[in-house]
Amino acid sequence: MDFFTSLLKTYEKAELADLVDHQKKIMSRFYCRFIIRV
Repeated sequence: MDFFTSLLKTYEKAELADLVDHQKKIMSRFYCRFIIRV
């Protein structure tokens, strides 16, 4: 049970990191488009 819990936590952390990275990419693209327009 303890191993499964730690594995689940690790998976959640990895998923969260991937989500943050994806959001950063989206924000950077939006920021670049905004700069190009201005």
